[in-house]
Amino acid sequence: LISAGTILYQILLILGGGSSQDFMHNLAFVLGPAITAAVLLVYHVRILTGDQHAFAALPPEDRAQPANVDVYAAASAASAVLLVSSADPHGLNALVEEMRRRLPAGAQLNAFSAPDLLPGELGSWLASRIQPDNGPDVIPDA
Repeated sequence: LISAGTILYQILLILGGGSSQDFMHNLAFVLGPAITAAVLLVYHVRILTGDQHAFAALPPEDRAQPANVDVYAAASAASAVLLVSSADPHGLNALVEEMRRRLPAGAQLNAFSAPDLLPGELGSWLASRIQPDNGPDVIPDA
């Protein structure tokens, strides 16, 4: 867009009676990036339209559908964040699987690999998030 605007400016400058000495040099200077951007734009539009046509050709049962999420129920659900570190990755995986087996009905455990994450970093990030005032955040001991 910047290159196209500069090209238009150079053309209007010449039409308005401005200096034409460096017109070809200035035009060549901005024409290169403009042509490159146009080629990349055409390439990406072709890829995106190809993906859309391929998606439309799929049978409805094979199309990925967005999950229906009840926003009000999700907002009222209680959550807790646990950071578990271990030098033994197999033991850590076993702990996560054991926790999944012991979850009550309707509960969900999401495990994310977070190498080199320090508890202070996670705590600072969580504390910086704006949370609604639903009373004190207390997790009862099990």
